[in-house]
Amino acid sequence: MLARARLTSAPRAHLPGSHASMIELSETGILATSDHQTTGRAQQRTCLLVLGMHRSGTSALTRVLSLLGAALPKNLLGAGVGNETGHWEPKRLVDLHDEMLTEAGSSWDDWRRLDLAAQLPDGRLDHYKQRIRQLIEEEYGNEPLFVIKEPRICRFVPLYREVLAQIDIDVRPILIVRNPDLPQGFRTIDNLRDWPP
Repeated sequence: MLARARLTSAPRAHLPGSHASMIELSETGILATSDHQTTGRAQQRTCLLVLGMHRSGTSALTRVLSLLGAALPKNLLGAGVGNETGHWEPKRLVDLHDEMLTEAGSSWDDWRRLDLAAQLPDGRLDHYKQRIRQLIEEEYGNEPLFVIKEPRICRFVPLYREVLAQIDIDVRPILIVRNPDLPQGFRTIDNLRDWPP
């Protein structure tokens, strides 16, 4: 008997074009990604957007999705403390996100509200949108189903939804939540100031 799991995402109703979706998994791969709406359009490429803070299990989930058939980026961030088998993150996008956040006067661990349109100099947001589009195409090519996992994206999810929509890629956010009563997960990091790797 196949073990199956259904990952259901239900985007907020006020988001343009939002709809509930389901990703059906089995031991042999991703069986289907299906809409709860019927449309007449041709099948789009699909991005599984894994969202969650560090130590929440995003790396493990991303690796499982890749083993089930979702493509990983060509250039991966290497292994590090607490993730000896790898982070499964797109290194070039990680570097670009750090550059963008720094230019906006922010960082990956900044708890304050982020408004890229207001915080970046004129024209720079369009520059980053173009670079994100370019790197996605270079890292994932024409893969019909691929996974992006990068914790910094949690700070600017609307930007990714917009950029991916512009290149006709369907976004399926997957939000992972870990039981907070698991302090051993954080004990694998000697000092949070060393993060991200």
